[in-house]
Amino acid sequence: MNIIKNEIKYKRFLIPYRVYGESDTCLLCINGTQQTMGVWRQFISMFSKKYKIVLFDFRVNAVNKPLTLEEFKIASLRMGAQIREYTEGGGGSMDFLSILKDAVKECSRVIKFGAGIQSKARNRLINDLQNICSRVESAYSAVLARLHPVKDSFQNPKALAKELKRFAADSKTRKVFKPDHLCGEVDTLLMDLESNLDPLKYSIDVRKISSLRDNIQRVGNFDMEMFEAYDQFTRELDSLGMDIETADAELKEERSVYARHVISDFEKDLFDAIKSMREAKDLILH
Repeated sequence: MNIIKNEIKYKRFLIPYRVYGESDTCLLCINGTQQTMGVWRQFISMFSKKYKIVLFDFRVNAVNKPLTLEEFKIASLRMGAQIREYTEGGGGSMDFLSILKDAVKECSRVIKFGAGIQSKARNRLINDLQNICSRVESAYSAVLARLHPVKDSFQNPKALAKELKRFAADSKTRKVFKPDHLCGEVDTLLMDLESNLDPLKYSIDVRKISSLRDNIQRVGNFDMEMFEAYDQFTRELDSLGMDIETADAELKEERSVYARHVISDFEKDLFDAIKSMREAKDLILH
């Protein structure tokens, strides 16, 4: 079993923590203020194979004088932020974007080069693919534009905290992020493309398309997966906004820097998706 043992240092405080296991699903265990991590020993032996378990000790080591309530709050805040960075990697999981980009890329390639597709069917497939690409590009461009006020406030922690929380609470942007019926449209396009290929003559393309459909179905509710990824991202922003509002000057700066990192990663994912949509449209048109 993989075990990480370390301490988080904040000014004169050392906060010990442990991470057990390697699962993508994380359990953060919080013991009583006068208890140590040892109370979780039996729990670890039972669940560490299935979950990643994160422990920390409220009994931090303070040098020279006891820990005040305010110092405890700040130290716990810093510890929680660092644990989130370790366990979540900053921001939401955007795996669905890889599936979407792969599906669009394969569709454009087969439509462009796949022989045996009747002209009428090909035109319909081109129109459907262009519509999907345009809607995704439009949606993500709008989300990126909505991030501008957040980015403009990077140098002002107070303003940044406010903009992070505003973005997280923006239900309109959340709705824009997931174009309506996108999952069904992508799956229908793949199915339509598959039905227009002779499986004996074009077995490689048929297998690739079938594999992409399987990937979408394995995700389960693809549309819900998109919302969950977005919600995980906005929860992180809202939490960072709270951190910045309540922390001291040193931690405000650290949280502000980390906010830039989270937003930069999110932007990169969206820019890459937009690029893939444009390349797919360009391939079938030229």
